[in-house]
Amino acid sequence: MDKLSIINYEPLTNNVEIVIIDLYKQFYHQIMNENQQYLDNIRGAGVSSPKLLSIILPTYNSEKYIGGCLYSIMADKELFDKVELIIIDDNSSDNTLNIVKEKVGNLPNCKIVSNTSNKGSGYCRNKGLELATSPYILFVDNDDMIIPTTINKALEIINKEKTDVIFFDTVDLVGNKLKTPKYSYINMFNIDKDKVVTEPSNMKNIMFGWSPWHYIADRNFIFDNDIKFGRGSLGDDIYYTSKIYCKMEKISIINDIGYIHRIGSGISRNKHQKEHFKKYVEVFNDILEKYNYNEMIYWEILYLELLKGVKINDITVKELNSIINTVYSKIPSSIKERMFYLYKRMYDIIENEDEIGFTHLKGIFDKGLMR
Repeated sequence: MDKLSIINYEPLTNNVEIVIIDLYKQFYHQIMNENQQYLDNIRGAGVSSPKLLSIILPTYNSEKYIGGCLYSIMADKELFDKVELIIIDDNSSDNTLNIVKEKVGNLPNCKIVSNTSNKGSGYCRNKGLELATSPYILFVDNDDMIIPTTINKALEIINKEKTDVIFFDTVDLVGNKLKTPKYSYINMFNIDKDKVVTEPSNMKNIMFGWSPWHYIADRNFIFDNDIKFGRGSLGDDIYYTSKIYCKMEKISIINDIGYIHRIGSGISRNKHQKEHFKKYVEVFNDILEKYNYNEMIYWEILYLELLKGVKINDITVKELNSIINTVYSKIPSSIKERMFYLYKRMYDIIENEDEIGFTHLKGIFDKGLMR
């Protein structure tokens, strides 16, 4: 479906979200209403019809966004023919579940599970893994959207190359505008074409995102290595993706944007900021140390995560300083001198609760002046 392309999103109107959803909705209705033969084929295929990709979609109180999410998954016939859609509703109190049933409840390639109590995104994702039968797995958040033509291309590549994981780029939906994330595979590593990576030393070049919607993974790879999400919602994606990073031996990277991530909402809405922050830094730090990272960029990314700690209300100066000192002690000596100024300034900012200093320090990082 060559008309279904939003990669070149710059020329679009200011209200880009409406444009995207309207486009997806147009193709969705074309498939579901105008093309009755296609709908009959889907229904007639039966639940036993083998599918290539299991899309696992946890939902929770997302009545405002779930329609657009579903439209994006179903907008491309070529992809949706290959999809097993697994929806785990985490006891939504709004109209989310009714919308899901209305849109996809009558399709045999869709499984809908409704939790009787709220169990958290980690539980829902693990439940989706248990129910998945396809050889490949993709997670989608209920307020985001996929670009189905790219996902279909990624699916074809991973199935051909037999890699453990295939990574694709994402774009952020901030308000009504799409923005390329600062850390993007294409921008950071000059990826100008699809490629397969088999050397472990080169794999670390993609290890900076924890979200499970950055990639499609081989189901056997996941189960053979007992890769699961953490319990509940607190950093569950960190546990899952860090294991992916540690175990993968052969990967693919696709030079396309495959996912639209909405900034400002989400399924878990974590209230435990301090615990999440500490766990995030702990796991990220362990990964960096395990793979003996010597590139400045990765320690800068970790440093930016440390900066977030300044804004956490219930974390004490003593706790934050302890975390900072632990991280600093593990920085490779080859770059420690270059990082010293940043960590020293951070210490001063924390001690003095210096808002101006915080803004200045973050600006130094954002402008890339340390590289």
